[in-house]
Amino acid sequence: MAQNKLPIIAHGELYVEPIAKNGSGGSKKIPHEYTNAKAKILSDIDNLFQEIKNRQEVFLDEKIVCVRMEPKFEAKSYVPSQLLSSDNMSIVGGRKYHFIDDSETEQVAKLYFIRTNNTGIQQLKETLLSGTKDSVDAWRKQIGSIHSLNLLSPEEKVMGFPTEWESGHCGNRPASSRGRV
Repeated sequence: MAQNKLPIIAHGELYVEPIAKNGSGGSKKIPHEYTNAKAKILSDIDNLFQEIKNRQEVFLDEKIVCVRMEPKFEAKSYVPSQLLSSDNMSIVGGRKYHFIDDSETEQVAKLYFIRTNNTGIQQLKETLLSGTKDSVDAWRKQIGSIHSLNLLSPEEKVMGFPTEWESGHCGNRPASSRGRV
């Protein structure tokens, strides 16, 4: 056996190291510092309660609250599931929205719709105030990636209707069937 010499491979250590894969861009810098973002969301919640109290529109027991994310936080991994602090909250949809940032540039970001009631909103506020989740990294990152929490504006509610629409069905019907009942 001593006669069978094995070759020495130069830099053999390269063959036993695991291959390092490049990620899909790495982790993003969270746009807002946690304490500032937390204060902003608490202010947004107070504004929500004020809008509901002023009854500018009719609200049922359940409401749809908009969680507007910052631009570039559109991937599934950024869905604001950490905000669902109670059984009274659930994500029911989402879409993109447009806004003008501080530098007067139009931005596009993701908007999530959360169905909840006053109790759910109050529980979210209490969670933020109590600081029970302040040490949870996923919570901190999610709070820091939120642009705002509010209701849809009247303009957003009618988005998608043609400007000439006045009443009735506004779908794509042939011109010959328009006006008939």
